[in-house]
Amino acid sequence: MANLEWEVIAERGRSHGIHIIEIVMETYLEIASGKRKSEYTAKQYRQVDAGKQNGRGMGSRDVQQYIDTLKEMEKKNPNALYELALTSERDVEEGKRAADAIAKEAYAPPSEWSELAEGIELMGNAFKALTQRCYHYLMINKFYPDSVSQAIAQRISDPHEQARIANILFTCSKPTGIRKEKKELLMLAQEMKKNAWDIHRPEVHERLTAIAEQYGALGIYVMWGEPFTAETLKPRLKELLESDREKMEQALNKQERVLQDTEDIMKKLKFTPEEAIRVKTIQEWAFEANNRDEAYGYITRQCIPLLNECARRFGISRHDLLEMRKHEILKQLERKEKMGEAFQKQIAARDGAHAIVLENGRVHLYEGAEFQAYFEKEMKLEEKMHHMQELRGQTASPGSVSGNVRLIHGIEDVPKLEKGEILVATATMPAYVPAMEKAAAIVTNEGGQLCHAAIVSRELGVPCIVGTKMATHVFQDGERVEVDATHGVVRKLSVQRKS
Repeated sequence: MANLEWEVIAERGRSHGIHIIEIVMETYLEIASGKRKSEYTAKQYRQVDAGKQNGRGMGSRDVQQYIDTLKEMEKKNPNALYELALTSERDVEEGKRAADAIAKEAYAPPSEWSELAEGIELMGNAFKALTQRCYHYLMINKFYPDSVSQAIAQRISDPHEQARIANILFTCSKPTGIRKEKKELLMLAQEMKKNAWDIHRPEVHERLTAIAEQYGALGIYVMWGEPFTAETLKPRLKELLESDREKMEQALNKQERVLQDTEDIMKKLKFTPEEAIRVKTIQEWAFEANNRDEAYGYITRQCIPLLNECARRFGISRHDLLEMRKHEILKQLERKEKMGEAFQKQIAARDGAHAIVLENGRVHLYEGAEFQAYFEKEMKLEEKMHHMQELRGQTASPGSVSGNVRLIHGIEDVPKLEKGEILVATATMPAYVPAMEKAAAIVTNEGGQLCHAAIVSRELGVPCIVGTKMATHVFQDGERVEVDATHGVVRKLSVQRKS
C-alpha cells in the first residue's frame, strides 16, 4: 500500500460520514462485478479524515485511466460525453424516485426493527444510483473545458471579453434548484414591497413554508446539515429586501437567456460544429454536476425519519449513526437493542480520526491506533503557507473586488459570513448558498468550470476564482484581499482581523 500513489480528488471542508463513503465503495465493487453499469470504476479509492486535513482520493493511475476512458469515448463519438450527461441525469432521477418510496414509509414506533433494516438497504440503493457516476464531472472538468477556453482565446485577445464570453458559454443551460429557489424568494420580496408587507405577515410565512417544502433539501449536503425551514429562510429574505433586487433580477433573467446568448456568440465567433458540441456538452455537465449535488440533499431529507428512528433506538445521534458501516447498523438492528457505551464511544471517535480504503477489491476501515499508524505512514501534513502574498486560479465568474476573508470549512461556518466578505473554501456546495449570496467574491481550492462554485457564482453574478489549490491555507479570517477574478488572481492587501 505504501507504494501506491494517491491523488486527492475532492475536499469539502469536512469529511463525509463513513456510511456514505462505504456506499460509494460498494457501488464500485458492484460495477466491477457486473451488477451495475458505468463507464469506469475506481479500483483504489479512499477517504482520510484527520480533522482539518481530510479528503477523498483515488489512485493516480485510476485517475489517469478514468480520464483516458472519457477521452476515448469522445474520440469515437463527439456527442458521447453529452449523451453521458443525460444518462447521469437519469441516474439522479432514479435515486430520487427510490428516496420518495422510502419517504412514504412511516419509520417510527411501532415500526418493526426489520423494517428499519429494509429501509437502510433501500437508502443505500437510492444513493448508489447517484454514486455510480459521481466523479464523471470531476474527470471531465480536468480536460474538457480547456478546448473551449482555447477556442475563445484564438478569436478574442482582450482578457475581459474572454472572461465575459466564457461566463456565458460555461453557464447551465437549464435552471438549477438553487436558481429556482432564488427566483421564488426574489418574487416574494417584490410582492412584499408592492403590498407593504412586513416579514411577520401570515402570507409571508405561508409562502416561505411552501418554498422550504420545495427547496428545503438545499440546506443538506451528502447527509450533513438540516433542511431549510421558513425560519431559516427569513434572514435571506431580509437580505433580498435590503439589497439591489433589480440587479439580482437582471442576473436571473440573464441565466434564462443562456441558450439564445450562446447561439448568438457561437454564430458571431464562427465556432465549428465540433466546438459547438463541446459548448453544449459543457453546459449540460454544468447542470448535471449541480443537479447531482442537490440530489444528495434531496435523498437525505427523504431518509431523515428513517435515520432518526435508527439513531433513537440505538441511543446515539444521527451524526454518529452516519459514522457506522452498513453491516454494523444492520447487526445492531438485528439485536433489537440500544448500543453499548463502549461501542458508542468507538463510533463517536471516528469523526476526525479515520481512513476508509478500497483496495484490491476489499474495504478496510482504519480507526484508533491503527488509523494513527496509517496516517503517519501515508499522509504528509500540509505546510501552512501564510507567507504567500498572491494566488492564481481559474476565472469562473469575472469581476474585481476587495474585502475581508471569511474561511468556510463546513456548513456550521455558513452563518459566520457577513455581507461583503470574501468567501474562501476548499469547495462549495448547495448548503453554502446563503453565504454565497452575501459574499463579495468566492475563492476555492478545488474546481474548474463545471464545479459548484463556478456554476452558482455565474448565476449570482459574483466574482469567483476556482482551482487555487491552497487558498484556505494561504489566507486567514479577517485578512484584506483583492480578488481580480477576471485575471484569476487573489492578492493580500493587509491583515485586518475582526474582534
